[in-house]
Amino acid sequence: MAEEPARRVIQSSIPVREFDHLGEVTAVAVFPDRRRMVANSSDGVLRVWDLTSGIILKELEGFGDTTQDIALSPDGQLIASSDENGFVMTWHGETGRVLAPTFRAHTKTIWSMDFSPDGATLATGSSDRMVKLWSTATWLQGQSINCDYCVNCVRYSPSGEFLAIATDNLVDIRKTATQKRITYLSTPSVSLLWTPDSTRLLSGNRDDTTIQEWNSLTCKQIGQFWKGHTGHQWRMAMNCDGTVVASPTKHNHIRLWRLSDRQTIAIFQHSDSPRCVTFSMDGKYILAGGNNKVSKWAVPEHAWPEGASKDQEIQQTQDCDAKAQASDTKSQDFNVDAHGSESKMLAMNTVVRNACINGDLPAAEELLTQEIDANGNNYHSYANRSVVMARKLDWDHALDDATQSLSIRPSLMGYISKGIALCGKTQVRDAKEAFDLASIFTDGDPKTYHIIFLIKTIALFSANRHAEAMRRIRKLADACPDADTTLACRVIEVYLRIQMGNNALDRACPAEAADHFTTAVNTGTFLSKSAIDSRYEEFVVVLFGFDLKSLWQTANQKRCHALLRAGLPQLSTKMAEEPARHVIQSSTPVREFDNLGEVAAVAVFPDGGRMATNSSDGVLRVWDLKNGAILKELVGFGDTMQDIALSPDGQLIASCDESGFVMAWHSETGRALAPTFRAHDGAISMDFSPDGTTLATGSSDAVVKRWSTATWLPGHSINCGWSVNCVRYSPSGELLAIATNTFIDIWKIATQTRFAYFGPPSVSLVWTPDSTRLLSGDRDDTTIREWDSLTWKQIGQIWKGHTGHQWRMAVNCDGTVVASPTKHNHIRLWRRSDRQTIAIFQHSDSPRCVTFSMDGKYILAGGNDKKVSKWAVPEHAWPEGASKDQEIQQTQDCDTKAQASDTKSQESDVDAHYFESKMLAMNTVVRNACINGDLPTAEELLTQEIDANDNDYNSYANRSVVMARKLDWDHALDDATKLFGFDLKSLWQTANQKRCHALLRAGRLAEVFDAYRYMTDMSDETTKASCLDWSLGKSSVISPHVSTFTIFHSGFIQELTTFQANAPSADDTPDIFKYDDENDSISDIDSDIDHVDDVVC
Repeated sequence: MAEEPARRVIQSSIPVREFDHLGEVTAVAVFPDRRRMVANSSDGVLRVWDLTSGIILKELEGFGDTTQDIALSPDGQLIASSDENGFVMTWHGETGRVLAPTFRAHTKTIWSMDFSPDGATLATGSSDRMVKLWSTATWLQGQSINCDYCVNCVRYSPSGEFLAIATDNLVDIRKTATQKRITYLSTPSVSLLWTPDSTRLLSGNRDDTTIQEWNSLTCKQIGQFWKGHTGHQWRMAMNCDGTVVASPTKHNHIRLWRLSDRQTIAIFQHSDSPRCVTFSMDGKYILAGGNNKVSKWAVPEHAWPEGASKDQEIQQTQDCDAKAQASDTKSQDFNVDAHGSESKMLAMNTVVRNACINGDLPAAEELLTQEIDANGNNYHSYANRSVVMARKLDWDHALDDATQSLSIRPSLMGYISKGIALCGKTQVRDAKEAFDLASIFTDGDPKTYHIIFLIKTIALFSANRHAEAMRRIRKLADACPDADTTLACRVIEVYLRIQMGNNALDRACPAEAADHFTTAVNTGTFLSKSAIDSRYEEFVVVLFGFDLKSLWQTANQKRCHALLRAGLPQLSTKMAEEPARHVIQSSTPVREFDNLGEVAAVAVFPDGGRMATNSSDGVLRVWDLKNGAILKELVGFGDTMQDIALSPDGQLIASCDESGFVMAWHSETGRALAPTFRAHDGAISMDFSPDGTTLATGSSDAVVKRWSTATWLPGHSINCGWSVNCVRYSPSGELLAIATNTFIDIWKIATQTRFAYFGPPSVSLVWTPDSTRLLSGDRDDTTIREWDSLTWKQIGQIWKGHTGHQWRMAVNCDGTVVASPTKHNHIRLWRRSDRQTIAIFQHSDSPRCVTFSMDGKYILAGGNDKKVSKWAVPEHAWPEGASKDQEIQQTQDCDTKAQASDTKSQESDVDAHYFESKMLAMNTVVRNACINGDLPTAEELLTQEIDANDNDYNSYANRSVVMARKLDWDHALDDATKLFGFDLKSLWQTANQKRCHALLRAGRLAEVFDAYRYMTDMSDETTKASCLDWSLGKSSVISPHVSTFTIFHSGFIQELTTFQANAPSADDTPDIFKYDDENDSISDIDSDIDHVDDVVC
């Protein structure tokens, strides 16, 4: 070096190559075989790339959250990845097979991982201040090290003797064999790097932009600080012979250093902040990951490891071979129609193409067969015929033709057609490999690559990978701002949504189908106005038979059909005929309830007539919703109240304050149910279980606790690792959803185990009444997301519209409308079916909470203005029957008054203290006899009343109570039967039989058998004999579609199967089968069944 002139610093802003990723890249590693690279991503997917061709070889899915680090075992056989919530996932490097179930290694983010040189141990370091060692044979934890400070990096020495740990305070050096500390270096560090001979350790300082070099024997610093960076740095990397170091920084550049003199030799200007860097195995390139891509940069030739130049000569030879092959291919393809050249998606002549577009697949097949007969080596014709056979769903012949095409010459359409055929045969792994190989033939054209990506998406959908297909289409649309690609993605999404709707209809789930068709309509409103790029149009029309001209119209028609099938004909008619309603905006509430402090929570009692509110003055108030009067003031806290929970039956009220204290009252009496107790160390969210036996509380202390409402003692607790913002039981009572500052956690109540976790940080949760959907309000922005509770995948697009951060949401009684308040002084009403805003209410000050009235016609919102405002929900958004309820209520009020008047005239002899509105219409003498336990006297007196007036139903009821107290159950039942005027046994049997009848008429065949079996199992011998007579046809339910078919007899299951096979489609079903004798709709029958269930059960 003394003899050589100083080389200039090379600066470059143009990488050799870029690998487009679908998310932010935080870690990258190169396999020992030199040809593959693995990168993680903010979309939770780990991808394995071919470094030569640039194609994705594998996609390894293990996390819903952002992945943080990657570790590769020295032999490349093991891959480990970590996420920001402390979970670890492992795969086999060659097969992609998962080696162990995802496990939570730490309670907080795992910033760093490293395999030991022998591959037997994986070290993980986390912001929970722990380093843990895991056996790669069993994936069980071994020793752990408490580091007292956040752990930023862990690195084994190449010799395997040492483990270096970088923390926010120092660098800790441990002996691997004993895990005892050898020494520590007093420098807070974010990155560590050993030289290949283990004699040097480099550390990247946390508090500045410098690098330090340490002697591993003396633990002394070598030379001066490495200076030059202008921004804080990320993880460093070193080449294979330890001569060059690469370090990325937040200021969008990567610096190459020569280790021998600590001088900068190159600076690469990255397009965005690079997060990670590594060297290629030959040391001639670095690979840096950052925002949505991995960039490949050339290391200056003078800094290559010795012998690297030979590799370049080999590469030049390979380049020449590739050019020769391309030239040979071009000379052999001269006979292909210019319109369908290899640069296009389809090398197909015009006649065949038009036949495919027009759907004349037999003609297309015949023409392509003629081409093959004329030239048996025409690989284009084989590939094209494979596409035609796939459209005919003849997957075997499609795969045969694709295989034959590739055996003649590998080509773009050869691999595409093979991928499509393999997906049709549900051989997904092989199909993905075929699509990856197709990417080799893109010639660097991004649109062609995008088209392959879209074809792969549709093919995966055909293999029933619906969720994966939808995820891919959204990721491509988000990652590619190009208008043509975005438009194509939306076209595909509309098509896939329509197919999902069709599938839901096939499963007899019209409501679900309506959701899919509605999303398709909303996504596809552009289709009638926008023109799609010809290349995209060619593949969607020719390969898959899309009818782009009528796609949006088809979605609308199917949406109406699904709504009709779902029992909502009036809604489908409105959607088909009415223009979109305008958004109602109002700043004048219907009514205001003046409070004495800021309102943070509001709840309506099940009786619909009362409301409970908490307050910053520490008082909980119960209001009469009709006259606005305060019925009760429950004082329990000196601090500001935070949340309210009402038990489902309205008997229990719980409230909490910002210091973590909980108070519980009986709602009717206002009596405190337990002394005020401290449940947590901070602010709380609360919810009662649907059965009212448990109160769940979640707090900023990161813990969820469940309290018995019988004893008010704590039961099971859940350590969430992050501040808890909201807890909500599913209406079914099966699940508990927990919103934290990091993700949404779902727990199975019966087993007290985690069921799922997903999503972004959230502040609010609300379930739909049927427990099939969960809505979450994002913590970090103003959006709402909807989740499917079966797959825990997001449904549709993000709900957007709020301009400020939101508070707690609410959903109405039938799950059709959602209300959400925000800090920007307004409450927004959303229609859940299409996620559109239907009303905006301008609050006088920041609203903190909202709930619906029991009839769904109003919302009640409280906030910083020290009042609760009542707003009218637009009439078109009322739950079905709400308007009728109002009329019925008025009629019932009149009936009640008339009945009360009649009762008063008939019962003048009854003591006024015990009038009809009380529990017992009983004279004083009988009442006192019951109180004193003189039951014979009470029975005698009541018998005298009955003898005097045989229609005195009060006396029958009262005597039934007396007989029950005497444990004379038969006579008690007889008196009760007289009270109601019918035979209860016969009533129960009739209810069951009509239940079976209604289920059959509603087409719910699977439930028919369960209903019949329940009836027979629960019957005594006499009733069972009567049921048998009915089931044998003496009192039978006969299907109008299968002649002489009696539903219930010894061949019940077989006959049900026959009936289902012969049952007509919904379009062909006559009215007599769709409706019952009173012409009730199917939704009315379902309601009847629910009422009968109440009687039966």
